Amino acid sequence: MVGQRLRHELVRAGRDLYRQGMMAGASGNLSARLDAERLLITPSGRPKGRLRPGDLLVIDLHGNLLEGEGKPSAETAMHLAIYHRYPAVQAVCHTHPLKASALAAAHRPIPVDSLPEALFTLGSIPLVPYLPSATHALGEAVADALADADGALLLNHGAVTIGLSVEAARMKMEILEALADAAIQVHLLGGAVPLPSHEVERLRAIWRRRRWQG
Repeated sequence: MVGQRLRHELVRAGRDLYRQGMMAGASGNLSARLDAERLLITPSGRPKGRLRPGDLLVIDLHGNLLEGEGKPSAETAMHLAIYHRYPAVQAVCHTHPLKASALAAAHRPIPVDSLPEALFTLGSIPLVPYLPSATHALGEAVADALADADGALLLNHGAVTIGLSVEAARMKMEILEALADAAIQVHLLGGAVPLPSHEVERLRAIWRRRRWQG
């Protein structure tokens, strides 16, 4: 069944990201689209590395709890805003990776114009202005930022990625954190050297063509 498969995929993604230090303690949240009306989402206050498939909650697109015990993630509003804005999105990953969060706290962007993998995989990595967590305003700001990107840094907060599958969203989060690491190292070396503008546009055009194709 699709629901059971998605439950196992979300649990596996949570364990992978937890083991990599991107979801320390009970931080971060994951979700996936079950169908046109329902989402699977991680429960609030639970370590994502220890969840079992049955711990995941089913909510509707208004945030109402339909199945499961516990409270949906505090960042449910962010997930809902993304799914409402982008019907093709099938999974959302919000974490607090160490290096990406450090850049977000320092208000420093990842220099995507010097990193082909950023352009090819994420399109761009915008900075989302700081807004209080778990608010409708933050959700809408994140959705706005993802208009031309599959990942973003949330200032003084963390990071978010989206994908056409749970695996895609998880992989993009791992790539975003690796790019953040590269950005910090480049800064220590004196700054990035950008790619030629035509190459930046070529790589970004490839991403746009492939974005909703899987």
